[in-house]
Amino acid sequence: MLPNIPLAYHLTSSSTILLIFRKSWAHIFNDDEEVVSLVASILPLVALFQIFDGLSGCTSGILRARGKQAIGALLNLTAYYVLGIPFGLWLAFSETTRLNLIGLWVGLTVALVYTATAGIWLCLRTDWEREVKKVVARMEKERIEAETMQVSPERERVV
Repeated sequence: MLPNIPLAYHLTSSSTILLIFRKSWAHIFNDDEEVVSLVASILPLVALFQIFDGLSGCTSGILRARGKQAIGALLNLTAYYVLGIPFGLWLAFSETTRLNLIGLWVGLTVALVYTATAGIWLCLRTDWEREVKKVVARMEKERIEAETMQVSPERERVV
């Protein structure tokens, strides 16, 4: 399977832009030096977040297309509510870590790394030949149902 070059280009280019302009990015929205400094310190993590967010979004779409929405929902539930948010809150507000905003972003990034990794693993172990056969069978069934639901002019006269 060939890699998705446009996706890879988008993810890396947007992350690169965030890294290149990290010291001036916040000036678009705010001139407070404390805010600008905080944004500049967090943007490298946001750039990493961006890559896994894109991968997670793609694999979630593949799971939805396969009719596996429940698996995608379970992945997101465990990633955020069991893993990422509690971990981020602990990093941000714990007496031992006190990472503040960086801790929250690390927690969310960990959640996305988890969903992207699990999603990629699920996609790679999919039997795509079987999935195509399921789609063809579903389309044939829908075609037959549509044909039987149509009322033909001959049937109307018989009644």
